Amino acid sequence: MGRPRKSTNVKQRTIYVYVPNKGIGDDWKRAAKKAGVSISAFVQEAVESYLARNDPVLSKQTMEEKYRGSLAKIEILKEENVEIHRKLERMDTLLDRYEKQLKDLENEKFLSDDHFNGIRRYNRRLIELFKKEKYLNEEIILDTLHIPPSDVKSIRAIDRQIENLLNYGVIKPQKGGYVWCG
Repeated sequence: MGRPRKSTNVKQRTIYVYVPNKGIGDDWKRAAKKAGVSISAFVQEAVESYLARNDPVLSKQTMEEKYRGSLAKIEILKEENVEIHRKLERMDTLLDRYEKQLKDLENEKFLSDDHFNGIRRYNRRLIELFKKEKYLNEEIILDTLHIPPSDVKSIRAIDRQIENLLNYGVIKPQKGGYVWCG
């Protein structure tokens, strides 16, 4: 004869909760109001949350639902990871390009054949290396400065700097290498 009367349905779904004192009940009502839900929805959510943490059998969310949610999160994280790796590769490429441009600009001062008047900035690592080590040869210098044998411009620039340091008397030749005198 139609659908059941609402009052019967409501009574079947109703449970009574007795709180230890009125203050706790008032606290729950304030928290529900702050959350923008009814006291009934607030208590229901608290109970479901407790069950989800402590008793998966009684939890509304099945293991399969949890598994699907976890898989979705993993897929999202994988996509984010791929995007971060792409961004990192672009940044590494850009950094390499900037470092090469900087090295070319620094080397250019020592590679020009015209007579230079003014102040040149020497490779700081080269100077620090001379000060730190008692003896250096060209192989040790290039290896320590991470200059590959194929980088002819950088090698020529280092050679010119060494030549200038020899002319200034800051280093002196010794047994196929150099020592710091500065």
